[in-house]
Amino acid sequence: MDIEEETIVAVAFYAVMAILMATVMRNATRSRGKAPKIFSKPLGSTLSMLVWHVIFVAAAMILIYILPISITKSMFSRNGVVVVGTIFPIYESIHAVCTAFDGDDKTWLQYWIVQGLFSFSTEWVDDITHHLPTAGRHWFEFEFFFMLWMICPFTDGAALIYDQLMVPFVVPWVQKYTESVHGYITTAVMMAVNGSHLWVVSIVFAMMDEKFKRFVVVGIGTVYPLMASTVAVASKEGTDDTMWLTYWSCFGVLFLLMDIVEEVLGEWPGFYTACLFSTVYLMLPLFRGAEVVFRKILVPLSGQTEMLLLRDVEELRKEMVQNIPPNRRTNVLSMAANSFLRAQDINQKTE
Repeated sequence: MDIEEETIVAVAFYAVMAILMATVMRNATRSRGKAPKIFSKPLGSTLSMLVWHVIFVAAAMILIYILPISITKSMFSRNGVVVVGTIFPIYESIHAVCTAFDGDDKTWLQYWIVQGLFSFSTEWVDDITHHLPTAGRHWFEFEFFFMLWMICPFTDGAALIYDQLMVPFVVPWVQKYTESVHGYITTAVMMAVNGSHLWVVSIVFAMMDEKFKRFVVVGIGTVYPLMASTVAVASKEGTDDTMWLTYWSCFGVLFLLMDIVEEVLGEWPGFYTACLFSTVYLMLPLFRGAEVVFRKILVPLSGQTEMLLLRDVEELRKEMVQNIPPNRRTNVLSMAANSFLRAQDINQKTE
């Protein structure tokens, strides 16, 4: 099979995989790592939790050995991992933000917390895969199925890790220090963007090794957002969930672009500096950069503008119900509804 045929097979495979994943994700009920009730009585609560995970591992091992090389070469690769672990979650996260239901926001935010922690802690493995192709192939096999295990509704690994590890051990610690870290970061950024300090930051960053620059960019874009996202999921407020899910969608795209530029153009002067400032712009609520990029670029590109507008309308309705006195609520809501109907009449007359 020549390079052109391999490319066609790979693209077709990724497209089919994305469609199948989207179909399953949208229609299956998430298990939060637990097996169906039919397994609970015969197996007990402890063993029943392992059912889907054992089935998943067995299926993964079977697929590794029975699938033809033309498919496994595309599946167990950096691109395959990116499709499963980044591109598809980005699209689903955009969809979650654009829908009025807040539950899917928490679901995908939990995924990004675990995925971000995993990706940041294994950033160094990519260097090894370049020098050890065999180890790299097995690593991509593990990474592919780990990402799939996290997002699959039946295993729901991200929720399982969050519930069993993050909530008891990490969340209490993170809640204690997040506010302080946010204050330090905001102060540091305000000092950095000051004209008298900006050149110092640029010079110090420019003197770093290229690989360390990448590590700094990924670290800045991951560590504090992980802490803030963990606190957001633990809180009952849905606003923080949406804000940080918006950020992870944008940072995921930035991370993808960074990988593509590195692979196609290589490392050119000023590239990581631009990535660093873009990350800070997206990350800090001070700039609200993620919201701007999300609404102006990602939502239109994903074709979900109408859904986002409907969510905005729903949020406006909730705000009106919350802030308007009960004795005036019905009247004001009726006036708002009439306003939409008048706009519809005007559009029909114009057409």
